[in-house]
Amino acid sequence: MSPRSEVGTVADLSLCKMDIHIMHYPAIIWPSVVTSKYPSELDLRMTALADRISIEKYAQAESPRWTAPNELAWVDLITSTLHVGRFSGGVVVPERAFQVRGHIGSAARVKGSEDWLVGAGRAFHRLSTAGESLEIAALPVGGGVMNDGVCDATGRFWSGTQAVPREPVAALYSLETDGTVVERLNGVTVSNGICLTPDARTLYYIDTLPHRTVDAFDIGPDGTLSGRRTVARIDNGNPDGMAIDEDGCLWVAVWDAGEAIRLDPRGRIMQRVRVPALRPTAVALAGDILVITTASVGVEDHADGGGYLYAVAAPSAGCLAPRWG
Repeated sequence: MSPRSEVGTVADLSLCKMDIHIMHYPAIIWPSVVTSKYPSELDLRMTALADRISIEKYAQAESPRWTAPNELAWVDLITSTLHVGRFSGGVVVPERAFQVRGHIGSAARVKGSEDWLVGAGRAFHRLSTAGESLEIAALPVGGGVMNDGVCDATGRFWSGTQAVPREPVAALYSLETDGTVVERLNGVTVSNGICLTPDARTLYYIDTLPHRTVDAFDIGPDGTLSGRRTVARIDNGNPDGMAIDEDGCLWVAVWDAGEAIRLDPRGRIMQRVRVPALRPTAVALAGDILVITTASVGVEDHADGGGYLYAVAAPSAGCLAPRWG
């Protein structure tokens, strides 16, 4: 595929700023199955269209993380694979792929190491660069398998499970820096987006079903959650993965709606990004570039662009993903 314009390389990398030149592809056909409605009060100038930045297509790309200045990690839930790539020439170039035993949900770098912490099945594993896996801790007896997860600034790793069939028997857990697993929230059905403020005092959380809400919690010094309140309810599609920018605004991927939305801390929609795929799964901020993963699984429309990674310039940057430990 030929780009419409000359593209550059990644440059000017710092903790929360990155200059990525996005590859533009010709004539993206917007799938007719996407039915997003734009409220009249939202200025359409705040609507953008994401560009494809991956050559490879995945079954269900999820949990993207900006893990190093020129490194992006993501997983494919269906094939239980951790992918690691770099930004080059306006695209994400895959460099490593690790097959993981069990249902992979998410991954994070380990502090002081090039190893990975991986949530898969019902356990946390340490994965070496050689692909060797060591179980760190298993989840307590309960329902569901690992889904989305993220580290906070203290080095604690938060990860939730999803239940099949869809019943409230899953939970949200934290893996402490000493390897201890703590159940933080029960009665969960489909644990999805998790993100935290940089001071690790507020956790934003999505349990997708049945209420399709973005909730917030206060976090105590020991990781205890309290003060649950609803920030936003997503009526058009299912809220999935989530990220936070340096302005405190939330980016949410909306499954079955073909879009990602930016919410202010009070839950008001600030911006929408259209994605040429029915099923956006998750988002990450690589500096001031919003990366969006998508799924091809379960989509019958052959014109749908599901399974690829997409990107768009964001109005506010995000920071490198913290490491566990």
